[in-house]
Amino acid sequence: MSRNDARTFRLNHDKFDRRFLIDRVTFLPTPKNSMEPYRFEVAPELQECIRFRVLAERDPYHYRYEKGDISEEVQRYLLARTGLWDEAAYHPFDKTWRTHESRKTGPDSLQRSRLSGELFYFEFKWDQNVKDAHSSASRQDMKYLKAYPTYEGEKVKGAYTGILDWDVTKQFGKFYVRKVWPEDIERS
Repeated sequence: MSRNDARTFRLNHDKFDRRFLIDRVTFLPTPKNSMEPYRFEVAPELQECIRFRVLAERDPYHYRYEKGDISEEVQRYLLARTGLWDEAAYHPFDKTWRTHESRKTGPDSLQRSRLSGELFYFEFKWDQNVKDAHSSASRQDMKYLKAYPTYEGEKVKGAYTGILDWDVTKQFGKFYVRKVWPEDIERS
C-alpha cells in the first residue's frame, strides 16, 4: 500500500451483542392478519454492522453459525418488541457452553404469551424462502413438543416459527410469526 492507497478491514472477535439492536429497529404498521409479516426498518449503522458480520465470513461453517446467532438475537428482540411475548427461556434444554448459541439443540426459545399466559416453543430461521424455512422449522417444533411436553412442570401449549426475511444490503425486512401447533390458536 502506498501513502495514497489505504485499506481498512475489521475482524470479528466477539459475539453479536443484542443490545446493539435497541432503538435501531423500527416496526412499520402492524400486520392485519396472521399471514402478513411484521415489516421493519433498521438504522444504517445496524444494517452495516450485521451486513459486515455476515458477509465477512468466508468459511461456510462459520458463516452458517454467525448468521444463525444473529438471526436468533434479532428475532428474540423483535418478538419482545411486538408486546405479545415474554421470553421464559433461551435454549431451555441445552445449558452447555458453545461458541455459537445457534448450535445448541432443542427449541431456540420458550416464550410466554402475554394474551393467554401459556408457554410456546419458537424455532427461528433466516431465509428469503419463507415457505421452506417455515416447513423446516415446523418439523423441528413438532419434534420438540414430543420430546419436551413440559418445562419446569408446566405444560407447553404449542409452537411457532419465526422467519426473518431480510437481505442485509437493504434497510427493510420482514419478520413472519407463524403458528405450528395447535392449529386453532389465534395469532399471538
